[in-house]
Amino acid sequence: LGNARRISGEFTAAVSALDEVISSALELPESAERAEILGLAHVRQAIVCDLTGAIVDGISHLDRASTHYRLAGNDEGLVRADMIRGALYMRVELYEEAEAAYRRALAHYEATGQEERSSMVLTNLTLLLRYMDRTDEAVEAGRRAVSIAGDGNSLLQATALGNLAFALAEAGQVEEALVIELVPNFGEG
Repeated sequence: LGNARRISGEFTAAVSALDEVISSALELPESAERAEILGLAHVRQAIVCDLTGAIVDGISHLDRASTHYRLAGNDEGLVRADMIRGALYMRVELYEEAEAAYRRALAHYEATGQEERSSMVLTNLTLLLRYMDRTDEAVEAGRRAVSIAGDGNSLLQATALGNLAFALAEAGQVEEALVIELVPNFGEG
């Protein structure tokens, strides 16, 4: 219910529903299932916090989610928390912390062969590295993101291409950036 409320934009109701899930789950005996429920509820609370601008609270929820996912042995949950953590840290300009979170996620996705998710992380890193004035690294991350984005996810491909174009422009490679914007299917092949 909390997630449905979040998706429909009813943030106060989402927080209440997720608080109720957390309270109820805390009454359960300790188990991997309890840890999974708590991890997911805290991740969803963090997303609501992001949407409402409560970034510090969101990070706190992610810390709790990570604790529960560690107890459950859920690496995918930990990585999902890191992806959200990276975004929240970026919003409050904690760029080094954001980079660390994204790099942990990237290492996991690359090690497990999840190319589309690797491309998503690289796309986020492209933007982050631009904010950190590390344009050469941003271009490199952007090129990698585009090269593995694939044909299956046109939104991911477009996002990767857009971030690469901005990184190239900031790196003084305006001509190449313009080509990316004008040539359909740039980066394929």
